[in-house]
Amino acid sequence: MIRRTGGSRSQGGFGLMELMIAVAIIGILAAIAYPSYQDQVERSRRTDAITSLLALAQTQERIMATCGEYATASVTTATDCDDALGLGGDGIGLGQADTASEESFYTLAVAGDADSYTLTATATGSQANDEDCATFTLTELGIKGAAVLADSEGTDSSNCW
Repeated sequence: MIRRTGGSRSQGGFGLMELMIAVAIIGILAAIAYPSYQDQVERSRRTDAITSLLALAQTQERIMATCGEYATASVTTATDCDDALGLGGDGIGLGQADTASEESFYTLAVAGDADSYTLTATATGSQANDEDCATFTLTELGIKGAAVLADSEGTDSSNCW
């Protein structure tokens, strides 16, 4: 027969109360951290719009320097002035259908004529939840703009670029 000596027995591990407190603390931290994480992800994806618009503007300026006017057709597949000015190509250009940005978080559109253009990147897919910077614009003069969603209040869109 085994006889125990000493009055108390020590147990290892956590009790139910300690476990519930730990779970509650983790839940509170997650409720605070997740929205901040989502905001950072949206802000980092804005680079997709900026780089796509700047690349498209650079292509338009290169065509202007070579051909004497901005592209009225494809600017992504143009190999010469005839292609760039409307005689061929299938990429985005003035009057062309919208296309997706490099990482597909934005839809790109070009509006204008042979002397001017306005490039627009509109958030799409999961990035459409970005209320602070829903739309980016860039003109041939280098004027940068950004628009917020209609239901967003007090947002300064100058932080988008």
